[in-house]
Amino acid sequence: MLLEKLEKVRERTPHAGGLVIAPSIKVAEYMSKLLEKLTGEKPILVHSEHTNAEDKIDAFRHSKKQWLVSVAMISEGVDIKRLRILVYLPNPQTELSFRQAMGRVVRSLGDDDFSRAYVVMPAFKIFEEYARRVESEMKPTHLKDPEENKNKICPSCESEVKKDQNVCPECSYEFPVKKTTFKTCDKCEKLNPVTAKECQFCGEKFHLEYTLNLESALREGGIARELDIDEEDVQLAEKNFENLRKDSLREKFSDFENVEHRLEFVANVHGIEYINDSKATNVNSTWYALERMKRETIWIVGGVDKTIDYSSLQALSKEKVRAIVYIGTNKSKIFENFLDKVDMIVDAGSMEEAVQMAYYIADKGETVLLSPASASFNMFENLEERGNAFKQAVRSL
Repeated sequence: MLLEKLEKVRERTPHAGGLVIAPSIKVAEYMSKLLEKLTGEKPILVHSEHTNAEDKIDAFRHSKKQWLVSVAMISEGVDIKRLRILVYLPNPQTELSFRQAMGRVVRSLGDDDFSRAYVVMPAFKIFEEYARRVESEMKPTHLKDPEENKNKICPSCESEVKKDQNVCPECSYEFPVKKTTFKTCDKCEKLNPVTAKECQFCGEKFHLEYTLNLESALREGGIARELDIDEEDVQLAEKNFENLRKDSLREKFSDFENVEHRLEFVANVHGIEYINDSKATNVNSTWYALERMKRETIWIVGGVDKTIDYSSLQALSKEKVRAIVYIGTNKSKIFENFLDKVDMIVDAGSMEEAVQMAYYIADKGETVLLSPASASFNMFENLEERGNAFKQAVRSL
Protein backbone atom coordinates (compact mmCIF):
# COMPACT_ATOMS: atom_id res chain seq x y z
CA MET A 1 0.00 0.00 0.00
CA LEU A 2 2.77 2.42 0.98
CA LEU A 3 4.72 1.86 -2.24
CA GLU A 4 1.54 2.15 -4.28
CA LYS A 5 0.85 5.54 -2.68
CA LEU A 6 4.26 6.85 -3.73
CA GLU A 7 3.83 5.39 -7.21
CA LYS A 8 0.48 7.15 -7.54
CA VAL A 9 1.90 10.48 -6.32
CA ARG A 10 4.79 10.20 -8.80
CA GLU A 11 2.30 10.08 -11.69
CA ARG A 12 1.66 13.79 -11.11
CA THR A 13 4.92 14.67 -9.31
CA PRO A 14 7.49 12.47 -11.11
CA HIS A 15 10.36 13.05 -8.68
CA ALA A 16 8.32 12.80 -5.45
CA GLY A 17 10.08 11.00 -2.63
CA GLY A 18 9.35 9.33 0.67
CA LEU A 19 10.91 9.80 4.12
CA VAL A 20 11.22 7.17 6.85
CA ILE A 21 12.04 8.47 10.34
CA ALA A 22 13.14 5.51 12.47
CA PRO A 23 13.57 5.31 16.28
CA SER A 24 17.05 3.76 16.10
CA ILE A 25 19.93 3.00 13.75
CA LYS A 26 19.05 -0.71 13.84
CA VAL A 27 15.46 -0.04 12.71
CA ALA A 28 16.68 2.43 10.07
CA GLU A 29 19.07 -0.14 8.61
CA TYR A 30 16.31 -2.75 8.59
CA MET A 31 13.88 -0.37 6.83
CA SER A 32 16.55 0.54 4.29
CA LYS A 33 17.15 -3.12 3.41
CA LEU A 34 13.40 -3.82 3.31
CA LEU A 35 12.72 -0.91 0.93
CA GLU A 36 15.60 -2.02 -1.28
CA LYS A 37 14.08 -5.51 -1.52
CA LEU A 38 10.60 -4.12 -2.21
CA THR A 39 11.58 -1.50 -4.80
CA GLY A 40 14.85 -2.78 -6.24
CA GLU A 41 16.42 0.61 -5.44
CA LYS A 42 18.80 1.31 -2.57
CA PRO A 43 17.51 4.17 -0.36
CA ILE A 44 19.79 6.87 1.03
CA LEU A 45 20.41 6.05 4.70
CA VAL A 46 21.33 8.83 7.12
CA HIS A 47 22.07 8.64 10.84
CA SER A 48 24.28 10.17 13.53
CA GLU A 49 27.22 7.86 12.86
CA HIS A 50 27.59 9.28 9.36
CA THR A 51 30.07 12.16 9.31
CA ASN A 52 28.63 13.38 6.01
CA ALA A 53 24.94 13.21 6.99
CA GLU A 54 24.09 16.69 5.70
CA ASP A 55 25.75 15.94 2.40
CA LYS A 56 23.76 12.71 2.01
CA ILE A 57 20.55 14.66 2.66
CA ASP A 58 21.63 17.21 0.05
CA ALA A 59 22.39 14.42 -2.43
CA PHE A 60 18.86 13.04 -1.91
CA ARG A 61 17.39 16.52 -2.37
CA HIS A 62 18.94 16.81 -5.85
CA SER A 63 18.36 13.22 -6.96
CA LYS A 64 15.37 11.21 -8.17
CA LYS A 65 15.82 8.56 -5.47
CA GLN A 66 12.53 7.31 -4.05
CA TRP A 67 13.36 6.93 -0.35
CA LEU A 68 15.38 8.63 2.37
CA VAL A 69 15.70 6.71 5.66
CA SER A 70 16.86 8.62 8.72
CA VAL A 71 17.11 8.55 12.51
CA ALA A 72 15.80 11.91 13.69
CA MET A 73 18.08 13.75 11.21
CA ILE A 74 15.31 15.59 9.34
CA SER A 75 14.17 18.47 11.51
CA GLU A 76 12.85 21.98 11.13
CA GLY A 77 14.90 23.93 8.61
CA VAL A 78 15.65 20.95 6.38
CA ASP A 79 13.83 21.72 3.12
CA ILE A 80 13.27 18.88 0.64
CA LYS A 81 10.31 20.03 -1.44
CA ARG A 82 9.82 16.73 -3.27
CA LEU A 83 8.94 14.73 -0.11
CA ARG A 84 5.33 13.47 -0.27
CA ILE A 85 5.30 10.33 1.93
CA LEU A 86 6.27 10.17 5.62
CA VAL A 87 6.70 6.95 7.58
CA TYR A 88 6.96 8.12 11.20
CA LEU A 89 8.18 5.35 13.53
CA PRO A 90 9.72 6.98 16.65
CA ASN A 91 8.29 6.29 20.09
CA PRO A 92 5.84 8.98 21.29
CA GLN A 93 7.65 12.29 21.63
CA THR A 94 6.67 15.92 22.08
CA GLU A 95 4.07 17.52 19.84
CA LEU A 96 6.75 19.90 18.57
CA SER A 97 8.93 17.06 17.23
CA PHE A 98 5.83 15.45 15.70
CA ARG A 99 4.87 18.67 13.94
CA GLN A 100 8.43 19.17 12.69
CA ALA A 101 8.37 15.72 11.12
CA MET A 102 4.89 16.23 9.64
CA GLY A 103 6.00 19.57 8.24
CA ARG A 104 8.55 17.83 6.00
CA VAL A 105 5.71 16.47 3.81
CA VAL A 106 2.34 17.90 4.90
CA ARG A 107 2.62 21.40 3.55
CA SER A 108 1.42 23.48 0.64
CA LEU A 109 3.77 24.92 -1.95
CA GLY A 110 1.15 27.51 -2.97
CA ASP A 111 -2.56 28.00 -3.57
CA ASP A 112 -2.35 26.04 -6.82
CA ASP A 113 -0.58 23.09 -5.22
CA PHE A 114 -3.00 20.16 -4.98
CA SER A 115 -0.44 17.38 -4.80
CA ARG A 116 -1.19 14.76 -2.16
CA ALA A 117 0.91 13.92 0.89
CA TYR A 118 0.55 10.81 3.05
CA VAL A 119 1.68 9.96 6.58
CA VAL A 120 2.00 6.43 7.98
CA MET A 121 2.56 6.04 11.74
CA PRO A 122 1.87 3.67 14.65
CA ALA A 123 -1.66 3.86 16.07
CA PHE A 124 -0.62 5.59 19.30
CA LYS A 125 -3.46 7.66 20.77
CA ILE A 126 -1.10 10.57 21.35
CA PHE A 127 -0.11 10.54 17.64
CA GLU A 128 -3.78 10.52 16.64
CA GLU A 129 -4.40 13.52 18.88
CA TYR A 130 -1.42 15.39 17.41
CA ALA A 131 -2.63 14.58 13.89
CA ARG A 132 -6.17 15.85 14.60
CA ARG A 133 -4.75 19.16 15.80
CA VAL A 134 -2.64 19.52 12.67
CA GLU A 135 -5.65 18.66 10.51
CA SER A 136 -7.84 21.26 12.25
CA GLU A 137 -5.37 24.00 11.24
CA MET A 138 -5.26 23.08 7.55
CA LYS A 139 -7.29 24.83 4.84
CA PRO A 140 -10.41 22.88 3.76
CA THR A 141 -9.19 22.90 0.14
CA HIS A 142 -6.04 21.07 1.21
CA LEU A 143 -8.01 18.36 3.04
CA LYS A 144 -10.11 17.42 0.02
CA ASP A 145 -8.79 14.81 -2.39
CA PRO A 146 -8.61 16.20 -5.94
CA GLU A 147 -10.58 14.56 -8.71
CA GLU A 148 -8.94 11.51 -10.23
CA ASN A 149 -6.59 12.71 -12.96
CA LYS A 150 -6.45 10.63 -16.12
CA ASN A 151 -3.01 11.95 -17.05
CA LYS A 152 0.51 11.70 -15.68
CA ILE A 153 3.43 14.11 -15.96
CA CYS A 154 6.47 13.36 -18.13
CA PRO A 155 9.60 13.75 -15.94
CA SER A 156 11.63 14.87 -18.96
CA CYS A 157 9.53 17.65 -20.57
CA GLU A 158 6.72 17.99 -17.94
CA SER A 159 4.00 17.44 -20.55
CA GLU A 160 0.64 15.85 -19.73
CA VAL A 161 0.60 12.22 -20.89
CA LYS A 162 -2.25 9.71 -20.70
CA LYS A 163 -1.70 7.13 -17.98
CA ASP A 164 -1.84 4.21 -20.38
CA GLN A 165 0.86 5.64 -22.66
CA ASN A 166 4.40 4.32 -22.21
CA VAL A 167 6.11 6.93 -24.42
CA CYS A 168 5.75 10.72 -24.17
CA PRO A 169 4.43 12.05 -27.52
CA GLU A 170 6.24 15.37 -27.00
CA CYS A 171 9.82 14.29 -26.22
CA SER A 172 9.74 10.48 -26.78
CA TYR A 173 10.68 9.81 -23.13
CA GLU A 174 10.03 6.14 -22.32
CA PHE A 175 8.32 5.63 -18.98
CA PRO A 176 10.01 2.85 -16.97
CA VAL A 177 8.09 -0.40 -16.89
CA LYS A 178 7.17 -1.47 -13.38
CA LYS A 179 9.46 -4.31 -12.42
CA THR A 180 8.42 -7.41 -10.53
CA THR A 181 10.27 -7.31 -7.22
CA PHE A 182 9.08 -10.62 -5.72
CA LYS A 183 8.62 -14.21 -6.82
CA THR A 184 6.91 -17.13 -5.11
CA CYS A 185 8.74 -20.25 -4.03
CA ASP A 186 7.12 -23.34 -5.60
CA LYS A 187 7.88 -25.43 -2.50
CA CYS A 188 6.78 -23.26 0.45
CA GLU A 189 4.81 -20.61 -1.53
CA LYS A 190 6.47 -17.72 0.33
CA LEU A 191 7.58 -14.48 -1.31
CA ASN A 192 11.25 -13.86 -2.09
CA PRO A 193 13.14 -11.00 -3.78
CA VAL A 194 13.15 -11.52 -7.53
CA THR A 195 16.97 -11.58 -7.49
CA ALA A 196 17.16 -14.46 -4.98
CA LYS A 197 18.90 -17.64 -6.18
CA GLU A 198 17.31 -19.76 -3.46
CA CYS A 199 14.32 -19.41 -1.14
CA GLN A 200 15.28 -17.51 2.01
CA PHE A 201 12.72 -19.56 4.00
CA CYS A 202 13.14 -23.19 2.88
CA GLY A 203 16.36 -23.09 0.82
CA GLU A 204 14.73 -24.36 -2.39
CA LYS A 205 16.82 -23.46 -5.46
CA PHE A 206 15.14 -21.20 -8.04
CA HIS A 207 15.33 -22.24 -11.68
CA LEU A 208 16.50 -19.65 -14.20
CA GLU A 209 13.76 -18.74 -16.62
CA TYR A 210 14.02 -17.02 -19.95
CA THR A 211 11.07 -16.14 -22.13
CA LEU A 212 10.96 -14.11 -25.33
CA ASN A 213 7.72 -13.20 -27.07
CA LEU A 214 7.42 -12.23 -30.73
CA GLU A 215 7.09 -8.51 -29.96
CA SER A 216 10.35 -8.54 -27.97
CA ALA A 217 12.10 -10.52 -30.69
CA LEU A 218 11.09 -8.05 -33.36
CA ARG A 219 12.24 -5.16 -31.17
CA GLU A 220 15.58 -6.68 -30.17
CA GLY A 221 16.77 -8.01 -33.50
CA GLY A 222 15.81 -7.28 -37.09
CA ILE A 223 14.44 -10.17 -39.18
CA ALA A 224 15.40 -10.05 -42.84
CA ARG A 225 12.49 -10.67 -45.19
CA GLU A 226 12.37 -11.35 -48.92
CA LEU A 227 16.13 -11.97 -48.91
CA ASP A 228 18.03 -15.21 -49.16
CA ILE A 229 18.91 -14.94 -45.47
CA ASP A 230 17.08 -16.68 -42.68
CA GLU A 231 16.53 -15.37 -39.16
CA GLU A 232 19.29 -17.51 -37.62
CA ASP A 233 21.86 -16.02 -40.01
CA VAL A 234 20.81 -12.49 -39.07
CA GLN A 235 20.98 -13.17 -35.34
CA LEU A 236 24.37 -14.88 -35.65
CA ALA A 237 25.73 -11.96 -37.69
CA GLU A 238 24.46 -9.44 -35.12
CA LYS A 239 26.05 -11.40 -32.29
CA ASN A 240 29.37 -11.79 -34.11
CA PHE A 241 29.45 -8.10 -35.05
CA GLU A 242 28.92 -6.98 -31.47
CA ASN A 243 31.54 -9.43 -30.20
CA LEU A 244 34.03 -8.25 -32.83
CA ARG A 245 33.38 -4.64 -31.87
CA LYS A 246 33.96 -5.38 -28.19
CA ASP A 247 37.08 -7.43 -28.88
CA SER A 248 38.44 -4.64 -31.07
CA LEU A 249 37.91 -2.03 -28.37
CA ARG A 250 39.45 -4.26 -25.70
CA GLU A 251 42.53 -4.89 -27.86
CA LYS A 252 42.84 -1.22 -28.79
CA PHE A 253 42.66 0.22 -25.30
CA SER A 254 44.37 -2.53 -23.32
CA ASP A 255 47.70 -1.30 -24.76
CA PHE A 256 47.23 1.98 -22.88
CA GLU A 257 46.71 0.55 -19.39
CA ASN A 258 49.26 1.45 -16.70
CA VAL A 259 49.68 4.83 -18.42
CA GLU A 260 49.02 8.03 -16.48
CA HIS A 261 45.42 9.25 -16.87
CA ARG A 262 44.33 5.90 -18.39
CA LEU A 263 42.42 3.83 -15.81
CA GLU A 264 44.92 5.13 -13.26
CA PHE A 265 44.29 4.13 -9.65
CA VAL A 266 44.42 7.29 -7.53
CA ALA A 267 43.43 6.34 -3.98
CA ASN A 268 41.14 4.33 -1.73
CA VAL A 269 39.27 6.69 0.60
CA HIS A 270 37.14 5.02 3.30
CA GLY A 271 36.68 1.95 1.12
CA ILE A 272 35.84 3.92 -2.06
CA GLU A 273 38.21 3.50 -5.02
CA TYR A 274 39.00 6.50 -7.25
CA ILE A 275 40.04 5.88 -10.87
CA ASN A 276 41.40 8.58 -13.20
CA ASP A 277 40.54 7.94 -16.85
CA SER A 278 40.96 11.49 -18.16
CA LYS A 279 42.40 10.07 -21.40
CA ALA A 280 38.86 8.96 -22.29
CA THR A 281 38.11 11.78 -24.71
CA ASN A 282 35.55 9.82 -26.74
CA VAL A 283 32.70 7.38 -26.24
CA ASN A 284 34.70 4.28 -27.24
CA SER A 285 37.36 4.98 -24.60
CA THR A 286 34.70 5.39 -21.93
CA TRP A 287 32.94 2.19 -23.07
CA TYR A 288 36.16 0.29 -22.39
CA ALA A 289 36.59 1.96 -18.99
CA LEU A 290 33.04 1.17 -17.88
CA GLU A 291 33.36 -2.42 -19.05
CA ARG A 292 36.47 -2.82 -16.88
CA MET A 293 34.63 -1.73 -13.71
CA LYS A 294 34.13 -4.65 -11.33
CA ARG A 295 32.29 -2.72 -8.62
CA GLU A 296 29.23 -0.48 -8.65
CA THR A 297 30.36 2.84 -10.06
CA ILE A 298 29.80 6.56 -9.59
CA TRP A 299 30.68 7.97 -13.03
CA ILE A 300 31.98 11.52 -13.56
CA VAL A 301 31.25 12.48 -17.17
CA GLY A 302 30.44 15.50 -19.30
CA GLY A 303 31.56 18.01 -21.88
CA VAL A 304 30.50 20.76 -24.24
CA ASP A 305 30.16 18.86 -27.54
CA LYS A 306 26.41 18.46 -28.17
CA THR A 307 27.06 16.08 -31.08
CA ILE A 308 28.32 13.29 -28.79
CA ASP A 309 26.28 10.11 -29.21
CA TYR A 310 26.06 8.41 -25.82
CA SER A 311 23.67 5.65 -26.96
CA SER A 312 26.37 2.95 -27.01
CA LEU A 313 26.99 3.58 -23.29
CA GLN A 314 23.38 3.14 -22.16
CA ALA A 315 23.45 -0.62 -21.63
CA LEU A 316 26.77 -0.54 -19.75
CA SER A 317 25.67 2.38 -17.58
CA LYS A 318 22.52 0.49 -16.59
CA GLU A 319 24.64 -2.53 -15.67
CA LYS A 320 27.62 -0.84 -14.02
CA VAL A 321 26.71 2.70 -12.94
CA ARG A 322 24.63 3.68 -9.89
CA ALA A 323 24.96 7.46 -10.20
CA ILE A 324 26.29 10.08 -12.61
CA VAL A 325 28.00 13.36 -11.74
CA TYR A 326 28.32 15.53 -14.84
CA ILE A 327 30.46 18.58 -15.55
CA GLY A 328 30.09 20.97 -18.45
CA THR A 329 27.18 22.26 -20.52
CA ASN A 330 25.93 19.03 -22.06
CA LYS A 331 23.18 18.55 -19.47
CA SER A 332 20.31 17.73 -21.83
CA LYS A 333 22.27 14.94 -23.56
CA ILE A 334 23.18 13.31 -20.24
CA PHE A 335 19.57 13.34 -19.02
CA GLU A 336 18.23 12.22 -22.39
CA ASN A 337 20.48 9.15 -22.48
CA PHE A 338 20.79 8.10 -18.83
CA LEU A 339 17.82 9.40 -16.82
CA ASP A 340 16.16 5.98 -16.66
CA LYS A 341 19.43 4.01 -16.56
CA VAL A 342 20.88 5.15 -13.21
CA ASP A 343 19.56 6.00 -9.75
CA MET A 344 20.81 9.55 -9.64
CA ILE A 345 22.18 12.33 -11.88
CA VAL A 346 23.70 15.43 -10.25
CA ASP A 347 25.33 18.57 -11.64
CA ALA A 348 28.75 19.84 -10.55
CA GLY A 349 30.28 23.22 -11.32
CA SER A 350 33.91 22.17 -11.00
CA MET A 351 36.13 19.11 -10.74
CA GLU A 352 36.53 19.65 -7.00
CA GLU A 353 32.76 19.81 -6.55
CA ALA A 354 32.29 16.72 -8.75
CA VAL A 355 34.70 14.69 -6.61
CA GLN A 356 33.01 15.89 -3.40
CA MET A 357 29.53 15.03 -4.72
CA ALA A 358 30.76 11.59 -5.81
CA TYR A 359 32.24 11.03 -2.33
CA TYR A 360 28.89 11.91 -0.68
CA ILE A 361 26.95 9.62 -3.02
CA ALA A 362 29.33 6.63 -3.03
CA ASP A 363 29.13 3.82 -0.51
CA LYS A 364 31.97 1.71 0.81
CA GLY A 365 32.97 -0.89 -1.75
CA GLU A 366 32.06 1.26 -4.77
CA THR A 367 34.24 3.01 -7.38
CA VAL A 368 34.33 6.65 -8.47
CA LEU A 369 35.42 6.80 -12.11
CA LEU A 370 36.41 9.93 -14.03
CA SER A 371 35.87 8.98 -17.69
CA PRO A 372 34.55 12.09 -19.48
CA ALA A 373 33.88 10.67 -22.99
CA SER A 374 34.74 14.12 -24.35
CA ALA A 375 37.42 16.76 -24.57
CA SER A 376 38.48 18.65 -21.46
CA PHE A 377 35.12 20.31 -20.61
CA ASN A 378 36.43 23.62 -22.02
CA MET A 379 37.53 24.09 -18.40
CA PHE A 380 41.08 22.73 -18.69
CA GLU A 381 44.00 23.25 -21.04
CA ASN A 382 44.23 19.54 -21.82
CA LEU A 383 43.36 16.07 -20.54
CA GLU A 384 46.48 15.99 -18.34
CA GLU A 385 45.40 19.11 -16.46
CA ARG A 386 41.92 17.64 -16.09
CA GLY A 387 43.31 14.36 -14.74
CA ASN A 388 45.62 16.15 -12.32
CA ALA A 389 42.71 18.27 -11.05
CA PHE A 390 40.78 15.07 -10.35
CA LYS A 391 43.69 13.51 -8.48
CA GLN A 392 44.27 16.64 -6.43
CA ALA A 393 40.58 16.80 -5.46
CA VAL A 394 40.62 13.13 -4.41
CA ARG A 395 43.72 13.59 -2.27
CA SER A 396 42.09 16.59 -0.59
CA LEU A 397 39.09 14.56 0.67
